[in-house]
Amino acid sequence: MGHVVRLSELPEIETDSGRWQPLNERLGIRNFGVNAVVRDPDDGIDIEHDESDCGHQEVYVVVSGRAAFRLGSSDEEIEAGPGDVVAVADPGETRDYRALEPGTRIVCVGAGPGAEQPYGEWITAS
Repeated sequence: MGHVVRLSELPEIETDSGRWQPLNERLGIRNFGVNAVVRDPDDGIDIEHDESDCGHQEVYVVVSGRAAFRLGSSDEEIEAGPGDVVAVADPGETRDYRALEPGTRIVCVGAGPGAEQPYGEWITAS
């Protein structure tokens, strides 16, 4: 049976990297991680990271607002808006993003090679 969630109706969990909405359990998904994050331009959060330790590839879908993505060692930013998809296929590639508009919501999907992967362990409810 399929599942539908309305992101605007889900609670947001405050973390050091934004206001997250864990989606795996709500959607019954176990083979890859899927979360939404809401960010504002004045969020002073640095989320620059890579996934070389776990081998995860990631895809980011901008649902609302606008975001600037910085990929790899370049200082060049790529702007993305609603409906735009940014993919990072190389787990070792550094990635970072920031909101350009208040309430920018991004759905993040990621997984490593193989079958079931642990997901969302770094997001804990307060």
